[in-house]
Amino acid sequence: MAAPLTHAIGNTVNQLTKEKNIRLPSGWTSREYIAQHFSPNIASVIPPKLKHNYIMCALQHPLDDSCTRSKATLFGNEFLRALKLYVPLNIIMTAVFRWSQLKSEPEEVLDRFVKSCLRSALFLACYVTIGFSTPCTVRPLVGKERHWIYMLTGLVCGSMTMIEARGRQLELGLYCLPRALESWWKCMVKWGYARNVPHGDVILFMGAMGSLMTLYQTEPDTINRHYLSVMTRFFGRN
Repeated sequence: MAAPLTHAIGNTVNQLTKEKNIRLPSGWTSREYIAQHFSPNIASVIPPKLKHNYIMCALQHPLDDSCTRSKATLFGNEFLRALKLYVPLNIIMTAVFRWSQLKSEPEEVLDRFVKSCLRSALFLACYVTIGFSTPCTVRPLVGKERHWIYMLTGLVCGSMTMIEARGRQLELGLYCLPRALESWWKCMVKWGYARNVPHGDVILFMGAMGSLMTLYQTEPDTINRHYLSVMTRFFGRN
C-alpha cells in the first residue's frame, strides 16, 4: 500500500497545484471521493463516515479526519516504534564498545543507555510527526497546494536532528546523504537531464568502498574511532 499511496500523493499534489479549490467537496465523504477520483484500493482504508477538510489530508492521514488528533496519535505510535528500533541498537553498541565500562561502572553506563534511547526515540518521533504536521498547518494558511510546502516540510522536520546528540547528527547526515543523492538522480532521469547507468549502484558502491579502504590503509586516523574499531575487528591491522 505504501508505494501506491506515495504515487497517489505525488500525483495529487501536482494536480492540486493547478486547482483553486483544494477542499473536499461538500456532500462527499473522504472514502467516496478518493474512491471515485483516485483509487478504490486506497479508499478502502478510510473509515466510511470520515470527512476531511482537505483532499490531501484524506490521503496523508486517512484514518482520522482531525489533523491535530491524528498527529497526537502518530507521535505516540512513532515514539514506541522508535524505541523498538533504538533499544536493541543501543544494547548492541553498549555490548560492543562499553562492555568493560559496563562491568566497572554499571550505573553510569545504564543511565547513558536510557537517556540515549529516549533521546533518539524522541528525535525520530518528532521528525515523523513534524513531517506530517507541517503541510496540515501551512495548507489552511495559504489555502492552496504548492510544492514549496513540502520543501518547507523537509527543512522543518530536518531541524529535529538538533534533538539528537552532536555525535549522531553527523551520522544522520551521512545516512540521509545517499538517499538525497538517489532522489536527486531519479529526478534528473525523470526530467530528462540524465540517463540511468547500468549497474550504476554497484559502480558507486565499489568506488565508495575503494575510497574507504584506501583511507583505512593509508590514513586510518581520519576515520571515526568507532567505525575504525569495527573495521579493525573485521580486517585486522596492517
